Formats: sequence, C-alpha cells, structure tokens
Amino acid sequence: VDPVSKFFIDDAGHTRVFHGVNAVQKLPPYLPQAAGFSITRSLSDVDAANLSSWGINIVRLGVLWVGVMPAPGQLNHTYLEAARSMVRMLAAHGIYTLIDAHQDVMGARFCGEGFPSWAVEKALRLSGFNTSDPATSFPAPFDWNMSIDPGTGLPSRRACSSHGDFSQYYTTTEATAARESFFASAEMHADFGDHWEAVAATFKDESSVLGYELINEPWNNAPWASDTKELLPLYQELHSRIRTQDNETIVFFEPHVLNGQLGVASDLPPGGPGGVAYNDRQAFAYHVYCQNDTSSLPSLLLCDAALHLGWSSEERSTHVGGGRMLTEFGAVSDSAHALDVLRLSLDLADKHMQSWAYWSFKSFDDVTTSASPLSEGFYRLDGSLQEAKVRVLSRPYAPLIAGQPMAWGFDEASGVYTLRYTCSEGLAGTTTIFASQALHFPTGVAVSITPPSAASWVQASENFIEVRHNAAALHTSLELEVVVRPL
Repeated sequence: VDPVSKFFIDDAGHTRVFHGVNAVQKLPPYLPQAAGFSITRSLSDVDAANLSSWGINIVRLGVLWVGVMPAPGQLNHTYLEAARSMVRMLAAHGIYTLIDAHQDVMGARFCGEGFPSWAVEKALRLSGFNTSDPATSFPAPFDWNMSIDPGTGLPSRRACSSHGDFSQYYTTTEATAARESFFASAEMHADFGDHWEAVAATFKDESSVLGYELINEPWNNAPWASDTKELLPLYQELHSRIRTQDNETIVFFEPHVLNGQLGVASDLPPGGPGGVAYNDRQAFAYHVYCQNDTSSLPSLLLCDAALHLGWSSEERSTHVGGGRMLTEFGAVSDSAHALDVLRLSLDLADKHMQSWAYWSFKSFDDVTTSASPLSEGFYRLDGSLQEAKVRVLSRPYAPLIAGQPMAWGFDEASGVYTLRYTCSEGLAGTTTIFASQALHFPTGVAVSITPPSAASWVQASENFIEVRHNAAALHTSLELEVVVRPL
C-alpha cells in the first residue's frame, strides 16, 4: 500500500486495482466445492476461467475459524491445505485472494456461522451468562420455538430461517452476552489469534494472497460505538499474531458494521492495528449496502441516499492509515431495479477510485443474508447465467496503472471508459485496461491518448488493452488521459 495515496501498489510502484467477488461457504465443509461445476457451491477451475474472462481478478475467500480449529488447540491441516490449493488454482488464472475470517452472529448456536461452537460456549462461560435460564437464553427476548438439530444439539437451520431477517439474532440476549465477552476478553482474543497465526503460516509464501481480513462485520450493540474501545484491542492482538508468521501481507480490518451503514466515521487511530509503521501493509475494509430490491422509483432514490450515507463513512474515515477496499456490496437479483442499484454502487466505487468485491459469486449456503441467497449470485436456479448482472459487473477498468490514478469512470449508456493518471519522469511502463469484447465492445474499441506522444496502445488480447508509455516523451511528470470507446 502507498500510505500517501492509499492505493495498492506492486513492487514496481504501479497501482493495482481489484474487481472481485465473494466466495464464502457458510456450512460444512466451509470451503467452496473445488472440482466440477455447481450453480450454488463450486469455485473450481471452470469457475476461475469464467471469472477471469469477466474481468474478476480477486476473490474474497472465506477461511473460517470453525474450519481451521474445530476443537480447542486442534488445527485442521486438511482444511488449510484445501484452502491453499484453492488459492493456487485461482492464481493460475491470474486471480488474487483476500482471506476472510467470515462470521455472522458468531456461530450456529445463534443461527449464525463462522465461529466454532467451543469458542462461542467459552465466550458465554467467561461472561458468566446463565444459559439455562429460559427467560434470557437464546432466542430470548423473542418467543420463538427453535427446534433443535439432534445431530448437532444446536438450532436447526430450518428453524433459523423461519423467523425473517437473520440480523434479528444479533439482538438476542444470549448472543449479545457472547459477543460482548468475545470482544472484551484477552483470552478470547488469544484463541482467535491461534486461528490467524495458523492461517498466516499457511499462506505467507503465496504471492497471490493480497491480504487477511481479520473479522467480517463486527456488530455493535448500539450506533456510534467506539471502534477504538471495542475493536482495537482484538485487532492489535490478531495483527501481532499474524506478524509472527507473515510480516509482509496486507492486514485488512473493518469498523463496526452499523456505524458504516449509518455514515459514522471510525475513531480508529491513524496507525490502525499495526501502528503507522505498518500503513504500507494494512487496509481499511468496509461494506456498503442497500437491501431494497423493489421496482418503484422512490425506492431507487432511497437506495441512492443509503449508498451515499454508507460511502460517507469511508470518506470520514480517511484519517485511518493504510489502503482501503470495498470488500462487500451488492447482494442483488437481476431485476431491472436491482441492476440500477448495482450501477449506483459501481459508479460510487469508480468515483472514489476504490477496489471492490461483489457479494456474492454464488449462494454457497448463505444462511445469513438479508437478500435472497438463490438470486444474489451469478446463476439462476435453472443453471442459466444472469447475463445482465455479469455485464454490469464486467465494466471496463485498469487493473494495472503505470502511475498514480487521478480519476476513472465508465458511462454504460455510451460505452465510454475514461482513465486519467500521472506518470513519473522516465517511467516506461505499461498500463493494462480490461475491456470485454463479448459484453461491452463486440465490434472492437477505439482508444485515444492525450497527449498522443506520451504513449501508444495495442490490443494485447481479446479483453485487454495495453497502453505503452514512451519513455523519451516523459521528460517530466505528465498527466495522461486514456479514453476507450466502442467502434
């Protein structure tokens, strides 16, 4: 990360931009299916080839604590090796990976996922919570009959899905006690640190791993909760444990999820979890959603307001050092209205010059979603591709910029993509632009460069354009504008 510009950079100093998808298998075996093709569960060689052809160059991959440590102190090496094999398969297709310790409502005890049951039970024990009191035990204060799965002794998934939006479970008395205990307890921090130390040891030599995202969507019990008070101690412990194994890979960290949706600035310090010395190896991750997926114009206007509110949280948190990335957004169907909401999100990401990862590539047993798990992905139940959604997500962009970006954007109506960036003196680099022929430029492209003497362009492959700098013309720092139009 360039701590000043906050862009991701490679060893040559070139800017890297990522357009990606999420792939989080929330139920056993806690990793996507590695072989063959499934419309709901696979992330295989076939899928990676498709994603690459659509311009996707990163996958936010769930590597869950429940998969890594099914029992206290017990590492599942088979699971970690399977995850590493998946990372290497993606890399073979030019796709990076962001390792995500995903959780929602902690674990299955509260109809969530991500944490092993032993960790949830330990958090409750440390809190002193009386789990045998029916007045306060899960799902109190809701008077719901939660049938128990005889195989697990936990609420059945059928019962969990019968009470509306999963986020209600965050507000139950027992889940609140467990969550507060987890975030407050140094002992729980150390246990989660064991997970992250093992993960970092597994992936430290994988050059295609962009980063480690410490925990998905930490939930605050009240709006405006302090990230510094409630999250930073955990983040510092996890950062420290990762750095015992891997001192180079970027560590991603999130603010309280409700604060982000409400436009509240994070109060994390400028140095984040690792301190200012690590601002070149850490990044602020955030999520921006509008869940309204109806077809009326007023709801689109409301979504526009909600999205701008969410983005204002990122804008107000720029004091937090390191890079930034929108690691979740979307979760929409392929209705006309939903795609308009998706375009709003992508336009905002372009305006802010941010990398992103759409939720979600497939449903992957998404038992904790406010959307429809069978429509938020890329495929319909009949196996057909949601082509209109893929087209919207496959917008042109520059995954590699030989300089520092000043602005970029895509006007879908006209099909025109514009990139402006500055080049340093004598930088004879190459900027790469993804421009899908099949989805956006079926008759080819016309490329204009200003000033024309600074660079030339070639169609390097079916979907990629290369802008090659003329070092002789770059006798001083220079601003370039590249415009890609359909023929």
